[in-house]
Amino acid sequence: FFFARHFAMDRSDAHAAGPRQVLWAVAIASSIALGYALVAPMADQAVLTYASSTVKPAFSTRSLASARAVLHDAAAPRMRQVSAVQWASPGSDFPRPQRADESRAPAALLLRSSWHAVLGLTLAVAAAAASWTRWARPRSSSEPREQVALMSVASAKDQWVADALATPPVPASGALSDAKAQAQQLLQTATPPNSRVEDWRFTDLKALEGCALQSAGPGVAPEVAAYTCEAAGTSRVVLVDGAFAPELSDLSGIPDGVYVGPASEAPAQYASTIADSFGGQTAASGEFFAQLNTALCPDALCCIVPEGVQLPDPVHVVYVAQGAAAAPAEARAVSAPRLLVVVGAKAGMTLLEEFVGAGEGSSGAYLSCPTAEVRLAEGARLSHSVLQDQHREGLHLKATMVEQAEQSSYREAEISLGGALSRHDIIVLQKGPETDTALQCFNLVGQGQCHDLHSKVLLDHPGAVVDQLHKQIAAYPTSKGVFDGNVRVGREAQQTDAAQLTRSLLLRRGATVNTKPNLQIIADDVKCAHGCTVSDLDDEELFYLRSRGLTEAQAREALVFSFGCEVLEKIGDGAWKDVTSRLQTRIRSNLEGTLEAAK
Repeated sequence: FFFARHFAMDRSDAHAAGPRQVLWAVAIASSIALGYALVAPMADQAVLTYASSTVKPAFSTRSLASARAVLHDAAAPRMRQVSAVQWASPGSDFPRPQRADESRAPAALLLRSSWHAVLGLTLAVAAAAASWTRWARPRSSSEPREQVALMSVASAKDQWVADALATPPVPASGALSDAKAQAQQLLQTATPPNSRVEDWRFTDLKALEGCALQSAGPGVAPEVAAYTCEAAGTSRVVLVDGAFAPELSDLSGIPDGVYVGPASEAPAQYASTIADSFGGQTAASGEFFAQLNTALCPDALCCIVPEGVQLPDPVHVVYVAQGAAAAPAEARAVSAPRLLVVVGAKAGMTLLEEFVGAGEGSSGAYLSCPTAEVRLAEGARLSHSVLQDQHREGLHLKATMVEQAEQSSYREAEISLGGALSRHDIIVLQKGPETDTALQCFNLVGQGQCHDLHSKVLLDHPGAVVDQLHKQIAAYPTSKGVFDGNVRVGREAQQTDAAQLTRSLLLRRGATVNTKPNLQIIADDVKCAHGCTVSDLDDEELFYLRSRGLTEAQAREALVFSFGCEVLEKIGDGAWKDVTSRLQTRIRSNLEGTLEAAK
């Protein structure tokens, strides 16, 4: 099948192998069997003939007896299958084969294997004819063969990509138009990821195959009053299906000199900054859904902090995704919100991203593929919190790209609760020495959910500090958690201090986690460590709490909640009480069923 895939297929798709490819594989296997059937008996005969006529004078009597025994034991069982050859008794002198008709022995061997030759040649001719028919089929003279094959496969499996690109275009600003045109051109020939791609082999995208993507269209005005952050005050932005909603936003608290708003409405002084920062990291990463976001985003929300400015209050960005109210069962609305953050030298800000699904009156059948690009100048600081609580039927595929200049600091804390499928790809690229990076994530995987975190930290300068903590709870038998974290320490990244730890908690039999922490170290003067644990609740910890008067259910609940508190406390450094309380309520609600079952 290896030869079949590479000789007679247009795409590297193992499931697309048809009868012609199978015929190729059978022909090659038969040829190998034919060669063995012809060569092996004649090789044995040649060895024994040579040994009996040439080797005998050079050995003593004892050596000849030993050689005779070895050759007899090795070759006799195979040669007994040929009726034209008889053997001398083991006790006689050096055994020369006794042939009934010595001149006919080679012919007997060839006749015995002739049916293998006929079978092999027949299959080879049939495979060649089938392959010629495949490659010589009629096609349009204006289209290359590879394009015809790609289009035929895409029409069957990747139609959702064409549907997404066919959504009504939204006029973009001049700074975004070039990047959007480039992304749309790349997506025309790009192949969507699937389980045969290493980075996606544990993430199932079958929910997108066969579905029709469409624009969300007008729906019921979302209710966002419940998603508050008192610390943000009047620095709140609301995006509905990726589009800026000014009637739901309040930017009166943004200080002068700082711009927070759509790229299409940015003052002229920020045009060059937006043009230089938008789309570059996404194109370099090669992430498919990040490119899809670039092609589909109606606009980009920009947060531009000039040099030396420190924002006193956090900026709270609420992303609302909603499906069409009367969408067919196989349709999904597509949402592509885009965020661009540029923090100048010695400047700093705190950012809270919150992803939610619309409530009553809208369908949860949607695809949300948000993308954030972050550029930190020398000495810049960004504290980044991400809360994901999408609709339980929604698909959430997020990408975050970060570039850190010298002595910059990027600290990210993430809580992921919602969505049928949720994936976050984080790529951090070090552009200067002495950077500080902290990635902390807690995924609570509920019933029928799949939560996936893929992170890459690429270090090519000395003095970097990296601290990554990933925790996940698989709470139900149908829960699936995925973690793939990669920290690459290049040859020039000396004096690097990198730590990576992933801990997974399985609460029910049948729950699944696939976790792979990975350190790639080329430098020799570093301090790096990583670890991984997958377990159920510790019986000794349960016994300790029960000995203090707690019931078993209370003890399990306390241990489960404390497992995620280490990351939960990093959201706003524990100062956002309303946000923390809202998250605790959602976590308790998601765990209620599995904790009741544990009783």
